[in-house]
Amino acid sequence: MTIVIDPGHGVTEYGYDDPGAIGHIEEAGANLAVAKLVESKLKALGVNVVRLKTESEFYDTKRRPYYARDYGCDLYIAIHSNKAGSESPRGTECYYYTSYSQPLAESLTRHVLG
Repeated sequence: MTIVIDPGHGVTEYGYDDPGAIGHIEEAGANLAVAKLVESKLKALGVNVVRLKTESEFYDTKRRPYYARDYGCDLYIAIHSNKAGSESPRGTECYYYTSYSQPLAESLTRHVLG
């Protein structure tokens, strides 16, 4: 099984850093840290993992699913952070493409929430 992990934000196609929009927290760094943790845990289970971004690599957002396909991806996980209009909102969102993926999405959400 090959799982592709896609951390959001980071270096743009023009070489600029796109940190994201969570005020004083850099989304790119937070997303990358979570992606590395997930990658480590999956590799410890013997899963083949491909992470689409490092600190300095650019992967075109529109092409990321195609990169995943080229790696023979069985599962694609995008990790992203979103800013809210105030300090109080908290929560997790998990999107899935087909109903076949719903049980996995629900399981991932339960594990993220603890």
